[in-house]
Amino acid sequence: MKRLLYIILPFIVAGLFSCNNNDNKTAADYDSTALHLALVPTMDNLPLYYAQETGIFDSLGLNIELLTYSSAMDCDTAFTNGETDGVVSDIVKANIWRSNGDSVKVVIRTDLNLFLMSTHSSRIKSVNNIKEKIMAITRNSALDYMADKVMEHIKLPLLQLNKPQINDIALRCKMTDQNQYDGAFLPEPYAMEAENNGAHRLISSSELIGNLSAVIFHDSIVSKRNDDIRKLVEGYDIAVKRLNVLNERGDKDMIYKINTTFIQEIPDTILSYPVFKESSLPERNVVSATAEWANGRTLMKRQVTYSELVDSTFTKK
Repeated sequence: MKRLLYIILPFIVAGLFSCNNNDNKTAADYDSTALHLALVPTMDNLPLYYAQETGIFDSLGLNIELLTYSSAMDCDTAFTNGETDGVVSDIVKANIWRSNGDSVKVVIRTDLNLFLMSTHSSRIKSVNNIKEKIMAITRNSALDYMADKVMEHIKLPLLQLNKPQINDIALRCKMTDQNQYDGAFLPEPYAMEAENNGAHRLISSSELIGNLSAVIFHDSIVSKRNDDIRKLVEGYDIAVKRLNVLNERGDKDMIYKINTTFIQEIPDTILSYPVFKESSLPERNVVSATAEWANGRTLMKRQVTYSELVDSTFTKK
């Protein structure tokens, strides 16, 4: 029997109807002095969880609450409604929010990689064979953008891919495991889980569109809590260096034990961690390309410049 290892992120995998871990919070639980950051439990957010759980943020004097949501839509809604100070989301949404009147700023880019996965039953082993197939996404997001770029890559009309919206990441993965669609767009470690259940990796976002994930804050928070955001970026970079050292020497036990409140079991035969990169700024061509795509979808009310969207004061990379 294969030994099971534990992803240390607080994954919510309780079944088809998982809910976010903020449902039971009350007004009394809210710490107004903390920096509140909404995020989903994906591999790219591991440095943030690691920095919180190992005391890196505490050592920098940063009081931060990481609010985990199972759905990117719920995560984004909490941010746009002003329930959180910041969010880990994507450049597509940042462009849309800014153009439609939400005063937001991208402070750093993070390390999200998305994968188009085909189910075992679909028998699709090449991205060239997805014509008229059903691949689950979340709309008006990096996944939606990637789906269109995949179709352009294989020179097929965009409408020849069916894209049902499944917002909950764990649910989207579960439906892939159960062969309910032909496939789905998934981040790690859900792509690893799907692969373990017979799914095939067809193409990744790193091959097509670059890195679209970002830490985004309301303008007012950037102004009022500039020092806290600097500490967040500093803590993120410290966590990245430590995780890469642990990974390089094969010492992963500490990583697995960071947070056991919610766990996702992945067979050790496929479990792997990426080499994380320190904080950096989103590339200008990525920002402009996603804005052009969103504008073509009539999702933007006006053009947004790079300097208007991206705050370059927190990292020079």
